[in-house]
Amino acid sequence: MLYTNTIFGDEIDSLRAVLKKTNFNDTSRISLQLAIGEMEGVYRLSFWDSLKVECENKLNSAKPNEKLFYQKNLAVIINDLGFVADEQGNSTKALEAYKKALTLFEQLEDKKAIARAFNNIGSVYDNLGDLSLAIDYYYKSLNIREVIKDTSGLASCHNNIGYLYFKQKNYKKALENYKKASDYAKLENNLYRYAIIMGNFGLTYSTMKDHDKALNYYMEAKKIYDTYNYPLNQSQNISNIAAIYKKQGKLQLALSMYKHSLHIMDSLDYKQGQAVVYSSISSIYLTLGDIKKAQVNAETGMKLAKELGYPKEISNCGLILVDVYQKNGNFKDAFFTYVRSKNLADSLNNDDLRRETLQKIFNTTMTKKWWPIV
Repeated sequence: MLYTNTIFGDEIDSLRAVLKKTNFNDTSRISLQLAIGEMEGVYRLSFWDSLKVECENKLNSAKPNEKLFYQKNLAVIINDLGFVADEQGNSTKALEAYKKALTLFEQLEDKKAIARAFNNIGSVYDNLGDLSLAIDYYYKSLNIREVIKDTSGLASCHNNIGYLYFKQKNYKKALENYKKASDYAKLENNLYRYAIIMGNFGLTYSTMKDHDKALNYYMEAKKIYDTYNYPLNQSQNISNIAAIYKKQGKLQLALSMYKHSLHIMDSLDYKQGQAVVYSSISSIYLTLGDIKKAQVNAETGMKLAKELGYPKEISNCGLILVDVYQKNGNFKDAFFTYVRSKNLADSLNNDDLRRETLQKIFNTTMTKKWWPIV
C-alpha cells in the first residue's frame, strides 16, 4: 500500500542512507526500495516498472531458499504498480497489473492479498462504468474478508459498495454501507480510511441537498488530511468543499478552491481528478458568463476523460460544451455533442441497468459463493 504523506520523513531518510551502502545483499536491497516507494508514496510508474523488472530478474536466478521472498515481493510490487497506474488514469495498465498480482497471490495462497486484488480490480471496472463486473469483484473480495475477519478489508469493501450504490442513486443503501465501513475503520483505528469514508458521507448528503451535514463531514475529513498531509486526498476534499460553495452560490470562493485542488492534482499527475475538476471549473465560468474560459476548461476535461475512458466525465463535459456551442451560435456542434452526451448519460443511469446491477447484488449476497474457503 502506498502512502501520500510525510509522517515517515525521518524513516525514509534513514532508509535512503542505508540504501547507499554497497554491502547489501539483493534481498535487502529489494526490501528497502519497496519500503521507500510505499512510505514516500512514489507516484512514478517508471519507479515501479524498474523495481518490477529488477525483482523478476532476481527471481529467475534466485536460490531455492530465496524464491519465496522474491515471489512475495514481486506480487506486492506489481500490485503497487497497478495502484499508481490506476491513480494516473491508465486503466488498461492498472487492470493488467492487478490481474497479474492476483495470479501471484493465488499461487502464494495469500487469501488476504487475493481479496485485496479482487477489490482493486472491481474499483477499476467501477471507474470504467462496468458496474456488473465491478460488483462481481467487490463481492468476491467481501466474501473472503468476511471469512478471514479482515477488518481493514471489510471497511474498504463496504466503502466501495456504498459508492456504487451512491452512483446508482440509492442513497439509503449507500449510507448503510458507509456506516458499516466507518465502524470497521474505527475498530482498526485507521484514520486515513475513516477520513475517506467521511468524505463519502459528505458527498452523499451533498447530493441529497443537505449541504450543512455534508460540510460537517468534509470538515471532519479535512482535520485528518491537514494533520497527516495526504496531498491526493486533500485535493479531493478541497474539491468537494468547493462543490458545496458552488451549490450555495458562492462561485468565486468555489472557483478559488477548485483551482487550489487542481494545482495539487497537477503536481501528482492525477488525471482522473483533473478531468472532474476541469468540468466543474468550466461549469462555474459558464454561469459567470465567461464563455471562452468555460469552453477551454470543458475541452480540456473532455480530452482527459476520453484518454481515461471515463464515460461520466465525457458526458458531463459534453453537456457543458452544448451550452457553450449554443451561446456561440454553433448549433450543429451543439446538437451532435448533445446526442453523444445524452446517450452516454442514459447508458450510465437507465433503469434496466440499475435493476440488473441491484439484482446481481442481491443474488451474489444471498446465493453465490465466489471463493472456496477450505
